[in-house]
Amino acid sequence: MKNFILILFSIVLFNIGATAQTVTLKQVGKDNVLLSSTLSISAHSAGFLYSVDQNGSIYKTDLTSGEYSRVGKATYSHLKFFFTLNNRLYVIDDDGSMTQIDPATGNWSVLSNMGYWKEITYVVVVGNTFYAIENGVLYRYYGFNTSTRKPIGEAEFYTPGFMFKYEASLYTMVSNGTFYEINTSTGAWKKIAKSKNWRGNLSSVVKDKLYSIEDSGAFSETTLADGTKKELDNTQLKKSRYLFEEGGKLYTRTSEGNLYEIVIN
Repeated sequence: MKNFILILFSIVLFNIGATAQTVTLKQVGKDNVLLSSTLSISAHSAGFLYSVDQNGSIYKTDLTSGEYSRVGKATYSHLKFFFTLNNRLYVIDDDGSMTQIDPATGNWSVLSNMGYWKEITYVVVVGNTFYAIENGVLYRYYGFNTSTRKPIGEAEFYTPGFMFKYEASLYTMVSNGTFYEINTSTGAWKKIAKSKNWRGNLSSVVKDKLYSIEDSGAFSETTLADGTKKELDNTQLKKSRYLFEEGGKLYTRTSEGNLYEIVIN
């Protein structure tokens, strides 16, 4: 009987070990390299993180090698929105103008004059499509021309929260901690799991999972299909200040200006 209990206990321990997930932080680049970058102004595409420092200079970090370099010599000190589309960088200044930038050379050109984008309050790129919010309405653009834009759904985007995408899907985390998937054809909001389940944290989607870091540093994974949430780690990500997905991988930037790939096994 004693041997049977020992065997049963060993089986239980083996099963727990087989299903447990481990979280490893793999540093990308040097220490403190992003310390001067503005957290709220960054973009990522094609294996690069693009960040803007306090002087308005744009830098790129190769997420594979960690190489860090400046994009051109121009500065964008009045930048309001910053995004990537079709392997180009775009800046919308607070005067409503738009500038296109080649991330390889830093060469730039003005696409829209002052005032053109003055009324928009949010921009997001999903797939290869540019969306902007104006007067609470989400618009889909065909090119950067307001005459061809199409409203998506009703005027339900006055307080859209933090919007982010994964491939062709759009998500938002509103201020009360509720997470939604937004249908980019109809504008409909679909609630994922319980309300207020992610208050005050960083979030990103990879494939069919939502990953979030709470203010306490607790790192969780939520299955989008049924809203099942489980904690993966509660010690390593306390200094995280920015979380994003690029190329199917998850990355975080810390308060110390360090960049890490989050590896989940």
